Amino acid sequence: VPRGLHRAYLVVPDRIDLANKRGPSTGASCQLCASVASIAAVKLMLGRGGVPAMPVHQHYDPYVGRLVITKLRWGNAGPLQRLKLALARRSIAALAARPSAPPSDLSPKSPLEEILYAARWAPSGDNSQPWRFEITGANSIVVHLGGQERENVYEYREWEPTLLAGGALLESLRVAATAWGRRMEWRCVESDSAAGRHRIVVDFTPADGIEPDPLHAQLHLRSVDRRPYRTCKLTDSQKAALVEAAAGALTVEWYESLAERWQMTRLSAAATNIRLQISEAFKVHQKVIDWDRAFSPDKMPSGALGLIKSGLPLMRWAMGDWSRMQRLNRWSGTGMARLQLDYIPGLASAAFFTMRLAGGPLTPDRRVDTLLRAGQSLQRFWLTATRLGLAMQPALAIVIFADYGERNAAFTADSVQRRKAVSLAAAFRGAVGKPASDYVFMGRIGVARPKLPLARSVRLPLRGPGSSQGLMVHQT
Repeated sequence: VPRGLHRAYLVVPDRIDLANKRGPSTGASCQLCASVASIAAVKLMLGRGGVPAMPVHQHYDPYVGRLVITKLRWGNAGPLQRLKLALARRSIAALAARPSAPPSDLSPKSPLEEILYAARWAPSGDNSQPWRFEITGANSIVVHLGGQERENVYEYREWEPTLLAGGALLESLRVAATAWGRRMEWRCVESDSAAGRHRIVVDFTPADGIEPDPLHAQLHLRSVDRRPYRTCKLTDSQKAALVEAAAGALTVEWYESLAERWQMTRLSAAATNIRLQISEAFKVHQKVIDWDRAFSPDKMPSGALGLIKSGLPLMRWAMGDWSRMQRLNRWSGTGMARLQLDYIPGLASAAFFTMRLAGGPLTPDRRVDTLLRAGQSLQRFWLTATRLGLAMQPALAIVIFADYGERNAAFTADSVQRRKAVSLAAAFRGAVGKPASDYVFMGRIGVARPKLPLARSVRLPLRGPGSSQGLMVHQT
């Protein structure tokens, strides 16, 4: 569990979250096990009643009121049990190896810093966190959004992904503020769309009667899950809750049948085929993949990419130089990567979904505000999915390269891949009935398979030795 998760329960007594139907269980489980062991000890001391020896063991679930007594053949020396123990040790070692946050980051100094601490978990492309916080008063900040390197093939349509990420941050700030009895309002006071830089003034006004937003507990839990999901369909109530969460700024469309998921999976594989074969995307991948840390504060850990572990050493070698990647593409193609990144997880989903702006095409004078508000709705959709027990993975690369192909844009020097983008644009239009220019986001969604998080993108601390290591740049 990411460090700082306990902060999600600060406003809920005894960590009982009635709105999300969550409650503590670890303490009760430990006491239950201790009671069983102590009763067995009493029986042995009194010589009353038999106590079966190992490998007989008991499983009791007090929540469902069920007791099961079984005998583990060969005990812990059995091959299956040895494998389970080895996997458990590896999981625990991976969690223990996670880098700790600086002590200063674990002790926010004010309610405002508590709000920033929680909101910094907002999603951003490749965990880039394209925002810095300037505290301007006890209840006010300036968010400096954007200003990344110019060469990024994924930042299409004048840095649209950064604006969506900025909107997700604003929604996270709003949700976090409710936990401290504050109302949040924002206004963009300066924009340079060509450079992708924006200044957003955010005010937090203390107010009576503000209830903590039910999505507050999800801020730390929400994440990108690139693994295969269960294929059980979304219920009508789940879809209704998700559509309502995005309402106002975004229109949601679902693709749930096997034929529709196959069609979307093929689009995803086509986009992957393009991005793995252009040097422009390679430069981005080279910078954002963290090969050494399972929990990366500012990149994507290699263990969370969706590739099988045995293939990571080869991929790491290829990512060392573009000429190596070209040789790997010539030798083996991109088929294995597409199988792992697209086909398997794409089909193992409940549905794909697309999102369009509810108000129609963008107008230049309202572009920044509209996209920021769309990002707010997107984050609320994502937090609601987390609250419903659903996992999600963005598939924005489909829209990006289909948009390039639709406009016949020179996004790469490789003419072969530009032609593939044109074909992708036509296939996208055929699948959804509208051009890629109408869409701002898409992804896949479903019920995740239970598994310990062995790798995950985490976040930069609020304060660090320099602006490059912390999200708070300076205070005025």
